[in-house]
Amino acid sequence: MFFTILYVLKIIVKNNFRAAFSITVLFIFLLSISNNYSLNSLMSLNFLISFFIYYFFFIFGLNALKKNKILGFVLLSSIFFLVPNLFNSLDGVLFPITYMLYIIYIGYEFGTGYFKKWKNSEEL
Repeated sequence: MFFTILYVLKIIVKNNFRAAFSITVLFIFLLSISNNYSLNSLMSLNFLISFFIYYFFFIFGLNALKKNKILGFVLLSSIFFLVPNLFNSLDGVLFPITYMLYIIYIGYEFGTGYFKKWKNSEEL
């Protein structure tokens, strides 16, 4: 089961890593311009952590967009809930929505991938 999960993850990352990298760089560049971040803040550990979180979210969002346009749009638009400066009045109430949507989607992808591999390898 563990290797099936890694296989499904490998397929998703392999199909979307280039586009997700480009979109992540653009997204963080636009955020840095709109929030007047300094060059020192772009070379910190927080930047690297944020970059990888956005990167993996964009990978899975693009995968969902290829399979189902509505689901992909919902996942990609929920990434904006992570940005703390966009919704100042809500004080971080919206970010669990993004995490839960992605956890549900990733669980669905792993479940269907595991089922397909089981169905193809076992006799029914």
